[in-house]
Amino acid sequence: MNNHCMKGDGDVTGANKTLLEYKQAASPIPDLNLSWPLYAAGLENIGKAGAPVGLPMPEIRDDQLLVRIDAVGLCFSDIKLITQGNSHPRISGRDLQKEPVIPGHEATMTVVRVGRELADQYKVGERYLVQADVFYQGKSMAFGYVLPGALQQYTTIGPEILQGDEGSYLLPLGQEDGYAEVALAEPWACVVASYRITRRETLLPGGIALFVITNDAQGPYALDGAFSPQGRPRQVVVSGPEGPSRQRLLEELGELAVIVDSAQSFEELSQALTAPGGFDDIIFLGTPSPEVVEDAVGVLAVRGVMAVLADRAMKRDVLIDIGRIHYDGHIYTGGQTNSVAEAYRQKRTADLRHGGNTWIVGAGGPMGQMHTQMAAEDPDGPS
Repeated sequence: MNNHCMKGDGDVTGANKTLLEYKQAASPIPDLNLSWPLYAAGLENIGKAGAPVGLPMPEIRDDQLLVRIDAVGLCFSDIKLITQGNSHPRISGRDLQKEPVIPGHEATMTVVRVGRELADQYKVGERYLVQADVFYQGKSMAFGYVLPGALQQYTTIGPEILQGDEGSYLLPLGQEDGYAEVALAEPWACVVASYRITRRETLLPGGIALFVITNDAQGPYALDGAFSPQGRPRQVVVSGPEGPSRQRLLEELGELAVIVDSAQSFEELSQALTAPGGFDDIIFLGTPSPEVVEDAVGVLAVRGVMAVLADRAMKRDVLIDIGRIHYDGHIYTGGQTNSVAEAYRQKRTADLRHGGNTWIVGAGGPMGQMHTQMAAEDPDGPS
């Protein structure tokens, strides 16, 4: 686009001059920041009387940036947030009347002010895409949910994004990259990632695992292959009645094992041993009751794995918050086996079957069209 901004000997036309000033962040920053806060569930509760809210332009700290929102995409995740309000898994329990959330997570932005501590790292006019799934000091701080999102003209970017657990969540852009084009990167990334889903097939190295031995346990249970070459858990908590299954497990675990009173609730165990993160692995040996599994889900850590090694099915279906599978990356697995490694083994991939038939539900929608395009262009895809 810049190739067409200049005319003659360098004279700039009026429209292109405005665009150039915009791209260089040379335009004055207004006193008010128009935004769309969500105050409660329902479309009628975003903004005020169907209009954006004028908030004072935020002042930045020395460790913050002020960025201008250049483009923002709206997706079904935003609809879910607006529909569910403070019952949405990412903001559950938040009083939106007192602390409204500003949605919008598919965003491109330009730096317009730089805090003193960041002057050597960021410059006015630099353009970025935000990776919205922010984790800071072990906590989910998603942009557009916990952190104010992009349905506003300007926002601040601080340590949660700039110094996140995986580094900076700002991804630099080139001047040739289009604003709306880049804002679509997030849904495209979701589509691509859905075909690259992998999960760990061992207990988390350095994590905390919980083995729950049920009254239905039919040991012995094998741990061969259950530990990663990168290391073992730092602690393995064992709960359940005494007996051959527990004794054999304790012998295999050795000094890793911590025996706890099976009368303690999962919440009590988690508070005492993992607070505030939860257990990285929860393994049931034998068929548990559905109620016990439902209680255990509440203490499964982000990206945690729950496995059931049992010969018999549970008495009923287990009620699980699907939102935590999506947002917290929970994995549920198991099998009719006494091998923990076998229960953890990933038995299928997300690849479309070569020469097979594919049914894409919602293929006419934006992301459905992306899935359709990927399937059609895949040389090893369906027929």
